[in-house]
Amino acid sequence: MRRLRDMLGGPAHWVLLVGFIVLLLLAVIFLLPGLVVRPRGFVEEADRLKAESDARATLLRALGGLALLSGLFVSVRTLQVNREGQITERFTRAIDQLGDEKLDIRLGGIYALERIARDSSQDHGPIMEVLTAFLREHARWEADAPQPSRLPADIQAVITVIGRRPEQRRREEQGRGSRLDLSEVHLRGGNLARSYLKEANLYGTHLEEANLHGAHLEGANLDCAHLEGARLVDAHLEGARLDGAHLEEARLHGAHLEGARLYGAHLEGAVLEDAHLEGASLGGAHLEGAYLHGAHLEGAGLGRAHLGGASLRGAHLKGAYLDGAHMEEASLDGAHLEKASLDGAHLGGASLDGAHLEKANLDVAHMEGAYLGGAHLERARLYGAHLEGAYLHGAHLEGARLYGAHLKGAYLHGAHMEGADLKGAYGLERSQIEAAITSSETVLPELTDNP
Repeated sequence: MRRLRDMLGGPAHWVLLVGFIVLLLLAVIFLLPGLVVRPRGFVEEADRLKAESDARATLLRALGGLALLSGLFVSVRTLQVNREGQITERFTRAIDQLGDEKLDIRLGGIYALERIARDSSQDHGPIMEVLTAFLREHARWEADAPQPSRLPADIQAVITVIGRRPEQRRREEQGRGSRLDLSEVHLRGGNLARSYLKEANLYGTHLEEANLHGAHLEGANLDCAHLEGARLVDAHLEGARLDGAHLEEARLHGAHLEGARLYGAHLEGAVLEDAHLEGASLGGAHLEGAYLHGAHLEGAGLGRAHLGGASLRGAHLKGAYLDGAHMEEASLDGAHLEKASLDGAHLGGASLDGAHLEKANLDVAHMEGAYLGGAHLERARLYGAHLEGAYLHGAHLEGARLYGAHLKGAYLHGAHMEGADLKGAYGLERSQIEAAITSSETVLPELTDNP
């Protein structure tokens, strides 16, 4: 190819090449039909000439169509090259604007990059990398440095542009497996409502009092992130990682946290009314004083979680794992804890009025002074449970297993204990048994009058 370019380097050589191509085409047009058209047997001269003429006409039409297609290809390619050149020029100019000292010029550069990213699939990825790098450089959290009470206009503009990427571009990102890196960035008080940050890296990012209403953070990494007082109403955090994250006083009404990881997370005083935490991992999480009315925690892991004083009225905790959880003084009135595991859980002074604990595991649970009026504990396991001074008026303990349970001073008036197993129970007096509703199938301890 190099020798050919050298041979055709001058204008004279190009003239010769064009002349050769023209002669070749003429030869094809005038000679090829005579070679192709060979009638069998005797044919009149006029018929032969007509056949050659028809073949020549067909060949001319084919060559004309080929020329038209070639011209169209050249035009499209020229337009594409020109467009790519324009995009490159726009990209370079926008980058220059992004580094300008004047705010209005920087803003112009940010929105220019957004337009380019929308127009060019090829440039979308690099532009997102430029914008996220801009945030990490110009909005990096520094513990000792004073932080502004509100986001600067250019920082807010960048996070807005990133958060409103078109659906087509987001799908392309997913196909490439690319993730936005917004780790350890200062975005306190920022407006990220309905932003799309799926699977983004927000490790250690500061989003205190930020507006994340309806934001999409599915699968995002928010480990050690700061979201104190943030608004996350109806936010999507399915499968997100929030280990050690700070969400104190955050508003998470109706938020979706299904399958999310919140090991050791801080949610003290957070509002999680009607939030979805099905299958979430909250081991050791701090939810003291949190508001979880009607929250969905079915199958959630809350082992050794801290829920002291939390309000879980009507919450859904069916099949949840709460072994060793601290729920002292918590409100669980009408809560659903069917088949939940509360082995060794701390429920001293908790209110479980009308709560559903059917078939729950409460072995060695601490329920001293708890209020269980009308609670449903049918066929529940309460081996060695501590129910000293508990209020069980009208509670349903049919078929429950209370072997070795501690019932000293428990109020059992009207409690349903038909078929319950109280063998080896401690502190149970005859007066308590007489006040309860028993049956011939109830298994009573040998000594009912000794504390």
